[in-house]
Amino acid sequence: MKRDFNILNYFNMRALFLGVGTAKILITAKEYFLISLLLGTLLGVGLLFLFRVELKNKIISTIVASILFIIAIILLIHMISTMYLTEMPKLLIGIPIVLLVLYIISKKEIVLYRVSTILVVINTILFALTFISLIRYVKWSNFSYTDTSFMKVLFAGVQYAIFSTVPTFITRDKEMSDYSLIKTYVISSFTMGVIFFLTFGILGPELINQYRYPEYIILKKVTFLETLANLENIISFVWVFDILMLLVSCANTIKKCINHNKITYLFLIGILIFVSFISKFYQSILYVYDYTLYILISVFLLLYLFNRKKNHKHLKKENPQA
Repeated sequence: MKRDFNILNYFNMRALFLGVGTAKILITAKEYFLISLLLGTLLGVGLLFLFRVELKNKIISTIVASILFIIAIILLIHMISTMYLTEMPKLLIGIPIVLLVLYIISKKEIVLYRVSTILVVINTILFALTFISLIRYVKWSNFSYTDTSFMKVLFAGVQYAIFSTVPTFITRDKEMSDYSLIKTYVISSFTMGVIFFLTFGILGPELINQYRYPEYIILKKVTFLETLANLENIISFVWVFDILMLLVSCANTIKKCINHNKITYLFLIGILIFVSFISKFYQSILYVYDYTLYILISVFLLLYLFNRKKNHKHLKKENPQA
């Protein structure tokens, strides 16, 4: 069970980089993105080790899971709408996604962990094939020196730590060892480093600044044996799986908090309708891009302060004279 939790965290750690985290970090740090990744990983390890934030209150848990669910489904629907189904209404795009999520959480929780185990194998194969196919398109001239300040590099590192750690709060279990979680985190950071390297090396800072989903754009160059081309729609499931598993993780948390299946399903359908409505306005997508970092920081502070208060009460009960 611990291994299954870690696999789920592997997906959740990477999920919010699609369309937001990757572009922001590469635009901010430019050719120093690997330094930002290293600093962000060290900071992320510190956050996971020093601040053992767990979801203890059902109301707070539902709010946090709902916020992450809204951000994730906006990113996924917008990606599908932009790259695949440009003429289809956002609601129709979101319906099969939410139905799939509802189907998975309608089963026993073990099904979620089994699905994540299967998907991580597929994800690893697609990731390896992508790297082999794209490494030859890296332009080393894109790594030329710029006047990027250390503060920007440091800020990009902070962004990485926040984007990669906050989604783990909804799947962090008290029985999970810190060492096991951090090992998963380091592996996740390594894979994100490869994605950053390919994206920046192929596109460069100028083109990354123009594309909403630069990590998807580079997949258009994927070919195998010079015969199989236009495979980006298949390979892109590397990132679709990440967001999908985060959506399922959030929905499962909401289900456990509400503890009523029908109300849970209606609640998630209501979120879909809300997201479909606001997604009609392009400005909403810009808000997600611009403010996701600060929303995640607020979520972290809320959970930390609430956990601190709960832990203080618990210690006071154990030691009345303190």
